[in-house]
Amino acid sequence: MSKKRIVVAGEVFSSNLGDYAIFDSLSKILKSKDINVIPLDISFRKNLPNSNKDVSLSSKNKKKWNRGLPKTVKNIKLTQYLISRVLWYFLIKEKSDQYWESLIKNSDGVIIGGGQLITDNTSFFYPKLNKIVEIAQRNNKPFAIVGCGVGDNIGSYARKIYNNILNNAKYVSFRDNGSAKKMQSYLDNNISLQVYPDLAFALKKPVLNNITLSQNILCGFNVIPLSFFKKFDSSLKDMNEAEYLLFWKRLAQGAVNAGMKIAIMTNGNPGDHEQAKMVYQSLLASNIDVTLFDRPEQPNELYKQIHMVDYLVAMRMHAGIIAQAFGKNVATLAWDQKIPDVWNAIGGADIVIDSSILKDQNPWNKVEKSFEYSKILSISSWELESKVKENVDECLKAMI
Repeated sequence: MSKKRIVVAGEVFSSNLGDYAIFDSLSKILKSKDINVIPLDISFRKNLPNSNKDVSLSSKNKKKWNRGLPKTVKNIKLTQYLISRVLWYFLIKEKSDQYWESLIKNSDGVIIGGGQLITDNTSFFYPKLNKIVEIAQRNNKPFAIVGCGVGDNIGSYARKIYNNILNNAKYVSFRDNGSAKKMQSYLDNNISLQVYPDLAFALKKPVLNNITLSQNILCGFNVIPLSFFKKFDSSLKDMNEAEYLLFWKRLAQGAVNAGMKIAIMTNGNPGDHEQAKMVYQSLLASNIDVTLFDRPEQPNELYKQIHMVDYLVAMRMHAGIIAQAFGKNVATLAWDQKIPDVWNAIGGADIVIDSSILKDQNPWNKVEKSFEYSKILSISSWELESKVKENVDECLKAMI
């Protein structure tokens, strides 16, 4: 009897390696059940990016279109939305149809797995997911939605698309109650929406050879640009870069006073790493002993860096999730409602810190409290892994 083959669709090969961690966790669970996993990246990448080239077809074309636009125009959300729409319908749709068809028709089913994929933004996910579902149905392949998140402000047409997708799925689960509530309002009443922990909570701590752990207590600062916070928190709209760097200096001083060494790190996104370098240089200029980790370009590099720290202040949500899965003490800062929603789903509300901390005179006090809550989180890593596996088991039971 031949092995089952499942296509797993998502933001698999993003430069933000937290996205890969979602796929990695789901993939390992499926492989443990003797299932072959076929990755399908909905942004048209075929491999993980590296520093020399961007392998995302949509990113390449977006850059070309943006090149001729004035900065004030190209930064407008509507402009990016329209570019995404034009690129999809006139340049990408046909190529994706051919490639995705070749993956799906030779599979036993499709899992749209993890991440905030149910949105209506410039990433233009809903026509991509709709195309995947169309191909699956055309080839009589079952499909399911597992562990996804739902964005805000989904328009009426996108809602219609998602309504059709979810009503025809063999199984649907979300990573938080907030996402489930958003969707429940416009789905058929007979659709059961399950809520389970984010898929990446099931990642196991890697076994790494030739790694020397620090003899000191090491606190990682997982950095993103200020713009993420300003986008979601209007009270920070007047905060400038100097004030943001001052926040990191205050936080670093708290860590030093607590007897810790500091490592600046990111999830791999190039823009995040540029910000991390600025934080690093600022702390050095203030005579604070600090290390800057290299930008991780492969998942194992990110896992290794998180494995090396004892504590992590996480700004990228999946940095915190991976750290919690690895048994680290975590404090995660919220720049989007999805972050508290996902942590609330596992009883970790107190691990999340509101973005107002960026203006605190002594932010370390709040971070220390979150570390303590992380340490005593009522649900163990084993229980988290068990719940995620239960989610996958229920999905497979409904699909094959």
